[in-house]
Amino acid sequence: MKLHRKVFVAVVVAVLCVLAAGVVVQAQAPVITPADLPEGQAGEYYTFQFEAAGAQPMTWDAWLPSLPAGLTVSPGGLLSGIPTEHGTFGIEVDVENAYGHVWREFHLVIHPHVNAPKITTDVYLPYARLGEPYQFQFEAVGPQPITWDMAWYWEALPPGLTLSPGGLLSGTPTEYGVFGLELVAENAYGRVRQGFALTVLPHINAPEVTTAEQLPTGEINQPYQFQLEATGAQPLIWDIWPASLPAWLTLSPDGLLSGTPTEHGTFWLQVDVSNAYGQVWVGFELTIHPHANAPSITTEGGYLPIGRVGEPYHFQFEAAGLSPVAWHVGPASLPAGLTLSPDGLLSGTSTQSGLFWLTVEVENAYGRDGRLFLLSIRPQNAPIITTVPRVLHARVGAPYQFQFEATGAQPMTWDALPYAGLTLSPDGLFSGTPTQSGWFEITLEVRNAYGYASHSLLLVVSPDTGRMTIADAVTLAQHIQYGGVLPEDLAAWLAYINSSGADGEDLTALLYILTGN
Repeated sequence: MKLHRKVFVAVVVAVLCVLAAGVVVQAQAPVITPADLPEGQAGEYYTFQFEAAGAQPMTWDAWLPSLPAGLTVSPGGLLSGIPTEHGTFGIEVDVENAYGHVWREFHLVIHPHVNAPKITTDVYLPYARLGEPYQFQFEAVGPQPITWDMAWYWEALPPGLTLSPGGLLSGTPTEYGVFGLELVAENAYGRVRQGFALTVLPHINAPEVTTAEQLPTGEINQPYQFQLEATGAQPLIWDIWPASLPAWLTLSPDGLLSGTPTEHGTFWLQVDVSNAYGQVWVGFELTIHPHANAPSITTEGGYLPIGRVGEPYHFQFEAAGLSPVAWHVGPASLPAGLTLSPDGLLSGTSTQSGLFWLTVEVENAYGRDGRLFLLSIRPQNAPIITTVPRVLHARVGAPYQFQFEATGAQPMTWDALPYAGLTLSPDGLFSGTPTQSGWFEITLEVRNAYGYASHSLLLVVSPDTGRMTIADAVTLAQHIQYGGVLPEDLAAWLAYINSSGADGEDLTALLYILTGN
């Protein structure tokens, strides 16, 4: 036992030594002392000593692009020199010793020298045009001579242009577009930097598309033809990005779109037109409508009624269009035990639970339509919530109650977090007297021995004054629409909610949300 105790003590001492050594190393690494740098002035000598705690010797450095021109940081941490430019600078300083390396940013304000140049040229330069001579004189006030140059970190001027020391931008542009310039004006008292924007227009003889981006619509199985138009020197050659071209459509070199649509929908065509003076790209939107007699699925929403394993299920899909129509569903997408008849009846007794995405199609002699639907099949005897309001509306200080219902094997237990003074009892009664106005997203659950079901809704609690702020009302309405833009037509919005199964209580709440009444 004594030997073991000695070994244990030795191990503990070794661990403590290692930990202590780590603390010493951390204590000896540099720690830069925060400081507010004194402000300086361009053309006047500036000095400041950086400080740091830690083991000596230390070596200081700074990221050169962060320093004002004329200032340096010595290995001993002395910031000094005569700044030749003004502005607010974020100086990135680092220091290292044998135990570590750290950096810190300091903010330095350098005021301009009273005689430093002041650029008077507007940041937006006059337009240039491809292939035409261009010249523009930059202007600045201050003691002469003032010399101009590109900022050292700027890549280049627009192709074809040069900048003289006297500030004359000149040449013949060889590329068009919008270019950014960063120039420096300097005299004996300092320098200033300024950004500029130069727009180079296409060559005067380059193509310019005159066709509107929204093309005339077409109809499936009906020949389509449309001539794209552009100005510019002839000959003009048209082309299209192949990935944007439907298989049934062609574009001739002279700009004629033609073909017989075999599918309906909206297509985005990426087209270019070129001549000897340039090339331009443009996007077009082409909509092909289905045949007037083609079927269109009218079944609302994308969620089918919930089913349960072992129980008969039936749901009738609906479509508009010329009869007869035939319905189909994608292979292997139906749960075992259910079938879709040619007349659109989904029926049977499912033997499989889960979530199933059904690709449902309907067709007739004039075309077809397809939609994606989600079908949930619950395990046998599992709960299914049968009261599914989207919005509940209560008022501060007024007693409120709502009874949720579900089918399935008993006993069932309901649960949800309390909101604004309202609670959900184990038997599904949501009740209480609201104490807080606003809107709350509630998720409730019901469970039994065979599974659970959940439902999310919005609880709107009106203030006792009966009004909310316009901002809160708009935010809530947009939230109800799953983040969409609030429609300008209130009637259309209410009709949409009503078509989704909202009851009178919901509509009353929505009217309150949208109008405050």
